[in-house]
Amino acid sequence: MQSKPQSTESPSSTSGLNLQHGLVEALTAAYADLIKRQRTASAAFVRWNSSHARAHEFCWIEQQSETIMFSARDLRITPKDPAYQSIRKMMSTIELNPYECELLYGYPYVVGNVDGKIVRGPVLTIPIAISTDGDVLIVHPSEETVRFNSLPFRSDLDTAAHEMALDRLIDATPGFPLTTVDLQTFCKSISREMQIELQADLEGTLKKAPAQPRSSMPLRIVDSAACFVAPKTSYFAASDLSLIGARGMQGRLQKQFSAGA
Repeated sequence: MQSKPQSTESPSSTSGLNLQHGLVEALTAAYADLIKRQRTASAAFVRWNSSHARAHEFCWIEQQSETIMFSARDLRITPKDPAYQSIRKMMSTIELNPYECELLYGYPYVVGNVDGKIVRGPVLTIPIAISTDGDVLIVHPSEETVRFNSLPFRSDLDTAAHEMALDRLIDATPGFPLTTVDLQTFCKSISREMQIELQADLEGTLKKAPAQPRSSMPLRIVDSAACFVAPKTSYFAASDLSLIGARGMQGRLQKQFSAGA
């Protein structure tokens, strides 16, 4: 029985692979743009940026009981609250850009000044929504899951052991709502694994917001909470790739139409 000759076609020359001209270049450009946007998005989770027109919106929640993560209760912001104007601006931002931005609440916070980089990042985050009751702004959790923010503890020089330590912390993220014991145990684990200071009681009372460290200061966890706006990188990826796909489909249809004519 005579065997069939082996195909000498390379994978790139097979008839089944028909890439639209320019598609690879477009995908590469979109991915590069996504990485740039991810850097901008990550700033909300790790950098202590000065207030300016392009900075992400942020405000501390100070000197009161922590209610959102510990008891899953609403946070009521009255017009006399120092955070009122900032929270109202955040509500407007989300109404105008619901697919590009998201509202988040972070607690507790890790702050420091390491190698000239000023760090301000939430340890745990949860998505929130803002509604109104007369002139009172009501902040309430929109999900029932808290997430560990590992960005303040990462760098380009991370070792495999460091990555494994972060994986253990991600797996140990406490459930929602928080309990004092669970949060204290978790933050002690962060202190041990990441070798940072723990300067927080973690008993559900928010302290005065920390001052921005102007000189070198090791990372430390503090009893602070904040609301902030962060870009949705997933939105940019979906919109970019959808646009590329639409252009590719349009090109194929035009080609088929021309061939048929």
